[in-house]
Amino acid sequence: MGTANFITILRMVGTGMLLFTTPLTPAFYLLYTLCGITDATSENMCALATESGARYDGGTDPLKMLDAAAAKWGGFTYQYSNSMDELQQCLAEGGMALAHTSGASGGATGLFADNGHFVALVSGDASVITAVDPYWTETKWTANETRKANAVETETHGVVNVQTGAVGAACDYFYLIRKA
Repeated sequence: MGTANFITILRMVGTGMLLFTTPLTPAFYLLYTLCGITDATSENMCALATESGARYDGGTDPLKMLDAAAAKWGGFTYQYSNSMDELQQCLAEGGMALAHTSGASGGATGLFADNGHFVALVSGDASVITAVDPYWTETKWTANETRKANAVETETHGVVNVQTGAVGAACDYFYLIRKA
């Protein structure tokens, strides 16, 4: 995992943590600021990754990073899963997921990317899942047939509603994140 994916994962985890933080509190504003200021987020998260041993030559271990973030900020738990049933249960309970796709796997090849990529799944039901895609462009969801066929609605700045079955076909695994 390269530096760009590392920063993306950290931003998504931080953004997800906002869902579980009481609005308008100092903790909320701190997370909001860290997620919004690229240099501060990158510097702080890179330091956390290095200190925790999550950073290695060529990538970042997401499990070690989630452990370090949970220890430092608390307020959430996570578990690894490759089950769509567990994903849907987590989303129904108000949780979120950090989802990985290799890009070339499953029946929805290239749905989120043509290579390894992480997206945040923030809500959903049996037919549609809302994803926050950090590598969003104006034309991403109209650029190939898989994306056009499976995007139910593209919102602004990386928020896209995708058919639940396509998410299941495209994603290799999930880190299910819940409020502690």
